[in-house]
Amino acid sequence: MLRGPLRYPSESGGWQLGEVDFSEHLAKYRDHEVVVIIASIGKAGEVEKEKYVCGICGSAMAELRECPRCKMQIERTAKGLRTRHRREVLWREIDEIVEKKWEETDDEDNECWLCNPTDSEPGIETWRDLECCNT
Repeated sequence: MLRGPLRYPSESGGWQLGEVDFSEHLAKYRDHEVVVIIASIGKAGEVEKEKYVCGICGSAMAELRECPRCKMQIERTAKGLRTRHRREVLWREIDEIVEKKWEETDDEDNECWLCNPTDSEPGIETWRDLECCNT
C-alpha cells in the first residue's frame, strides 16, 4: 500500500505518488496482471482540521472555545435560579404583609364567624353566605 500526494509530472516526467516515482514502480510489474486501487482521501496539501470535543457534554466543535451547548444550558439554569429567587422574595413579602394584617385583625373585636370561628357557625346555603366583615 502506498500513500501520499499524487503528482504529475515527476522528475522523470511520469506520475509520482508521495516519494515514489509511480511510473518506475509500475514498470516492475510490466506484463503482469495487477490490481491497482486508488482512493482519494482529500486534496493534497489540505491539512485536516483538528476537531475539539467539549469535556462536559461531549459536543464536537471546530475550534477551541467555550462550548455553545453548555453556555446555553448555563444561561437557562441561571435564568431559572433568578426567577426562583424572585418568587421566593415575593412570597416572603406577601407572607409578611398577610402576617401583619392577621396581627391587626386579631387585635380587633370581631363578630364575623369567618374571622372568629366558634363551634356554632351559621348554615351556609350559597357561596354568597361566605361574606366576611372585612370585605
